[in-house]
Amino acid sequence: MGMSRDNFFGVKLMNFNASAQNEIVLEPLDANNIAAALELAVEIFGEPDRAAIQQAYEKSIGLRAEEPRFSSALQVINRHYFIARDGDHCLGVTGYYSFEGRAEDVWLGWMGVHPSARGRKRGEALTEEAFRVAADKGAQTLRIWTTTETEYDNAQKLYLKLGFKREQYAANSVGAQSMILIFSKSAQNHFTHRPWLENSYSIDCENYTIPHLNKSLVAPDFSAQNPSVS
Repeated sequence: MGMSRDNFFGVKLMNFNASAQNEIVLEPLDANNIAAALELAVEIFGEPDRAAIQQAYEKSIGLRAEEPRFSSALQVINRHYFIARDGDHCLGVTGYYSFEGRAEDVWLGWMGVHPSARGRKRGEALTEEAFRVAADKGAQTLRIWTTTETEYDNAQKLYLKLGFKREQYAANSVGAQSMILIFSKSAQNHFTHRPWLENSYSIDCENYTIPHLNKSLVAPDFSAQNPSVS
């Protein structure tokens, strides 16, 4: 499907350097803006991911009846994707989804900032806004998938700054050189999130060269709290 390794669950991981920003509005995908959203996403993630993005977008608004092979194996449900705008400017794309039987958990998906808008905390805003929408719809736990590769160090610091807890897992895929990190956070003030380690549901990628998220587990690491973001 052309999904790059860092985009396993559609998360565009990047550096989050900061300065002030204006209000960001999320525009839900529909038949009128899906083409523009697709081209914007391809600019962010790259041409090799076009097919995967298009399939996810079309499925999310009912333009695709069949389930894409990749997401079918993972039992992906409840896709919601958005174009992020600042006035008349398209800043990027973002979204979230869940897995069959665990709709209370939502995962950040296809989140990325256009190169022209980076460096102004836009990635932070797109992450928070997508999850705010999910929380308003009743989500209980917010989750983000990434790895321990050094290029994602700043993104990891950001997630911790936003209140996410870090869980580390062993990667089982052939040739995997890094550990998998799941960042989790409660979406509701009255709810304490369950670490991924305590969840019983499976994300089975047996037929793909992608790490398992629920096998060869190692103890979650909750020691780092709110480090400074460089």
